[in-house]
Amino acid sequence: LDSIDKGLLELKSTRIDPKKAEGGDFNERWLRQIRGYLGATGGTSADLAIISLIQARFDVYRLVFEQGEIDAEWDWFKERRDIWNFWKAQDKVPPPYTTNETWECKDCAYKLICQTRSRLGV
Repeated sequence: LDSIDKGLLELKSTRIDPKKAEGGDFNERWLRQIRGYLGATGGTSADLAIISLIQARFDVYRLVFEQGEIDAEWDWFKERRDIWNFWKAQDKVPPPYTTNETWECKDCAYKLICQTRSRLGV
């Protein structure tokens, strides 16, 4: 979360064409993140500020979600937290690729371990 001064604000920089956002086509990872923030804070709206690097544009969008969307996202975050805490309490790595979203593994510190274990069938 990048600012809480006058409501929630999430700032993203991207090379994606800003016309996608103009049509309401936002990155789903960004939306999940924002809905998670809203679940944690109890709000239903946040601003998404997008810096488009290639086109040199700065746009801000007010996003408003239904409470049901926020609750579902917050439940997902809590489920992920519980899975992580369970395995960390046992000082073990979570099972590879079983409950993850595809983007979760991209920069994970355990990625190489998971890939190796998966290839070995461990």
